[in-house]
Amino acid sequence: MKSNLSTINTVSAGPQFRHLARQAASSIRNGVSKIRARFSSFHTSLKIGRMEAVLGNLSDEQLAQVGVKRSGIKRHAEYLIGYEYDGL
Repeated sequence: MKSNLSTINTVSAGPQFRHLARQAASSIRNGVSKIRARFSSFHTSLKIGRMEAVLGNLSDEQLAQVGVKRSGIKRHAEYLIGYEYDGL
């Protein structure tokens, strides 16, 4: 059935359009939220990689002064980047 725009009841169409607009806005917010979460995860991984590189460039003696073994560099880098200081 074809609809003619002149026959559409504009009073009843308003709530339908608002409902569709709310659904579209909700979908956009969900998409943006997922993108932000992925970017945050990527950024954290990037910082961990940088920290691993810095710790990997230290000598064994310097690592021992910090209390880290070469085999524990990745775990220590994850700890340092993931640690959240809650203040005093």
